[in-house]
Amino acid sequence: MKPFIYAFIFAIVLILFKAFYLDSLPAKVGNEENGTVQEVKITPVEPVKPKIVQQEYSNKTSWSDKKGRPIDELGDSIADKFKKDF
Repeated sequence: MKPFIYAFIFAIVLILFKAFYLDSLPAKVGNEENGTVQEVKITPVEPVKPKIVQQEYSNKTSWSDKKGRPIDELGDSIADKFKKDF
């Protein structure tokens, strides 16, 4: 049983060594002396202005417009109970 545990620990150490050390080494690419450099031309580009479109909504609601909603009626009934107590 001990050799199996030692082999398992050795395998984990080997995997960690490969992951953290060997993968961080730079890879050698064959014959880099004959590499070519491509010249990059930069052309100025005009920025694009976004079009702002305002849409009209026929059903405008806001947070202050809560009349007729069940939560509004619940709030009113709770407020009425507190008014009676005070």
